[in-house]
Amino acid sequence: MRNASLAVAFVLPLAGCASSVTVDDLSSLSHVHNIVLHDERVLIGSHEGLFTPSEEANWIRIGDEFDVMALAEVDGELLASGHPGPGFDFPDPVGLLASSDGGETWEARSLVGEVDFHLLEASGSTVIGVAANYGVLLKSTDSGETWSSLDVPTLSDLAINPDDPENVVLATDTGQQWSSDGGATFSLTRTSVRPTILDWSQSGLFGATDDAVWRWNGESSEWELIQGGYPAVYGIASSNGNLAIFDGETVSTIHVKN
Repeated sequence: MRNASLAVAFVLPLAGCASSVTVDDLSSLSHVHNIVLHDERVLIGSHEGLFTPSEEANWIRIGDEFDVMALAEVDGELLASGHPGPGFDFPDPVGLLASSDGGETWEARSLVGEVDFHLLEASGSTVIGVAANYGVLLKSTDSGETWSSLDVPTLSDLAINPDDPENVVLATDTGQQWSSDGGATFSLTRTSVRPTILDWSQSGLFGATDDAVWRWNGESSEWELIQGGYPAVYGIASSNGNLAIFDGETVSTIHVKN
């Protein structure tokens, strides 16, 4: 059974949050772009900024307002991209930003005023992102300082093995495109289930279709159903055996065995 309250139950409240902007529920936001788990806290990247559940069971904005088009977490650091909001003193687009304090403050990492990432994934010092304004996939092996382009098919999402950044998977219309050389080459695996959303953590590789969430079984090379019956699935995030699912209005969580 889906339980929206679980998301708040395991999320720690953000101490010392400078922003007092709150919304009663996520449907109050004009657009939610992404979801990540950071220190077991759900973070939502939206057009109006970065939000997290509060102790009062509503959502509170972290830091200054900006359009968080892409969001990733790696080794305790947050990476983001998008467009500046009121009082957010960065060029448009903001390029790659980094935060070491959970999104309270951000500093420029690279490509400021140049690239608008709409997807970001990271593993160790490897960062891969879709540069939407150029229509290319970019890769960095030095935590986002310098970049090179990858020649890949059209994709809806991507994921990187957190234990081995050479392993990359793309979600495409025809199936999963896999790379074992950091994105230099890809091979196609056709499956009966074709998720459009991906997330890879130490708990495994997860995917989402329109109304269900799945986990990849490497032995059978197929997706195994975790839970279905969602009205819609717009984002997933996994960490430490927890899987958070955003259905367009609420975030629910389920526990998955490693």
